[in-house]
Amino acid sequence: MKKTLLVLGAGASKAFSPVFPTGSELFRNINHHFITELSLRDDILQHKAGPYLSAMMNTMVEALGPIDLGLLRKIKSKIWKPQLGNEWKVMRNITTDPLSIDRFLAEVLKNDPDHAKATRILKFAVGYIIKGAEQAVQEGATVNEGNWIQILSDKIASIDIAEIKQCVQVFNFNYDRSFEYYLTRYLRGRIELPVDFLSGAHHHVYGSLGPLVEVPFDMANNHRSITMTYSKGIKLIGEERVVQLLSVKDFDAVHFIGFGYNDENLRLLGLPSSASARLSGTGQGVLPERRGALATDYGIETVDATCSDYCRQISFH
Repeated sequence: MKKTLLVLGAGASKAFSPVFPTGSELFRNINHHFITELSLRDDILQHKAGPYLSAMMNTMVEALGPIDLGLLRKIKSKIWKPQLGNEWKVMRNITTDPLSIDRFLAEVLKNDPDHAKATRILKFAVGYIIKGAEQAVQEGATVNEGNWIQILSDKIASIDIAEIKQCVQVFNFNYDRSFEYYLTRYLRGRIELPVDFLSGAHHHVYGSLGPLVEVPFDMANNHRSITMTYSKGIKLIGEERVVQLLSVKDFDAVHFIGFGYNDENLRLLGLPSSASARLSGTGQGVLPERRGALATDYGIETVDATCSDYCRQISFH
């Protein structure tokens, strides 16, 4: 059995269910929920703790305490320009390079005196929105039929679990827990699963919303103390990572599923590398020139396929 690495990006969660946001959609959703207007006029309310015309803002204030409206409005005003600029480029097929909160903090707010406060606020917003997406899926939001997790579960069900644990690793660049939750759910009842089925084999590179035993997948996102606790633990590009990644040179085959091919994330995987591992992945939405650069600079062959169609071609043997 081949030593295989699966690398999951935001597009993988999006392909599983449309309620999960891509990097650009997460950026847009945060901007949308940053409604700093109060439900009563400032001069009547006489304080800055709400209630706001936004459930996220009210939950955030309950968790973090009153937040300076000036800071919130500054963050919102700074978000608008890169968001609109990126959407203009994408609509004209000039770029597929997604916006990210990481880049916003690193480039737009890096030298701002309120950078630390903005980071805490934005991490809470990320946790709130992603947890809300998990809750929506569990409550009946669309899960794509024949989705890629289900397809992988079919392949895994026919292989000895001990072999899978020994030969397959998953590096998950997402904060949501849809992969581990639904893979286990699809497999349960079909094969005997050890309690530690994914232990040591599945890694959230930048952290997650917390262990499923502590933060259930269907838990609502208005549990402010839990959202605050685990949003602190998620990491951004440039911050110290939660796990130390193995290099692609440790594997025979590497599959990128719904990955955005950010250069810094590729370097985390030890790329470019002279190793003989076969590197391939989904390329839907990636501009031709970028796909060419991925092949030339990193040795990654991208194919114009959905996550589901790509996973149908994966072989662990």
